[in-house]
Amino acid sequence: MTRLFFILSLIMTTVYASAQEYKWRFGLSGSASYVTASSKEAERSLIDAGMASKDAKDFYKTLKWGQSLDIDAHYLFQANMGVGLKYHLFTSSSKKNNLAFDTDGDGYIEMLNIDERMYYNFIGPSFYMQTRFNSESPFQLTAQIAIGYLHYRDEARSIYNIVATGGTIGMNSEIGIEYFCSKNISIGATLSSMVGTIGKVTLNDGYQSQSGKLSGDNKINLAHLNLGLGIRFYK
Repeated sequence: MTRLFFILSLIMTTVYASAQEYKWRFGLSGSASYVTASSKEAERSLIDAGMASKDAKDFYKTLKWGQSLDIDAHYLFQANMGVGLKYHLFTSSSKKNNLAFDTDGDGYIEMLNIDERMYYNFIGPSFYMQTRFNSESPFQLTAQIAIGYLHYRDEARSIYNIVATGGTIGMNSEIGIEYFCSKNISIGATLSSMVGTIGKVTLNDGYQSQSGKLSGDNKINLAHLNLGLGIRFYK
């Protein structure tokens, strides 16, 4: 996704710039999102805790799908380039009731509920580019890239309630196409990706918290893709 962004950016610097001289651009988008990171280690943890393999896979298959909100504002210092600030929120959840757990491996089955919710919050400065297909076209290609702080929060509820939190440097890459329905308003579709890896996590069970470093496959990969629709305001 990042490579595609740079290829598109190079193309956009050589074609027609925006037909209208705007100074500000404000965007709001909602997306369907999918976590691309593997969930095999997490599935294995549930299986080791006594959950059936099929239930563990179904639980994390649901958790991988979520939704995102994007808000950004850019100052256009040239007709086709700008700098600004981007905020991104990703959320997903999965819940299963009355699952059979053989927690001790002795054949004694417990029926438990399990509920997990994930929240990724990102904010950082971004670089933005845009270009019209031609001087009369209502369509415009856009691209932006942002690097900033990515916060992770995972709430798991079952026998115990545990909240895991952490933070890292994240990068968001986005490409899109817009249609101007009026002089200052456009609607558009975007494809974006977020990448970042958590190497240190804090666990809190409501009574005490404990922090620890993660290594190798235990690091938490926050990578996800977003396909969105939104509205843009130009001034």
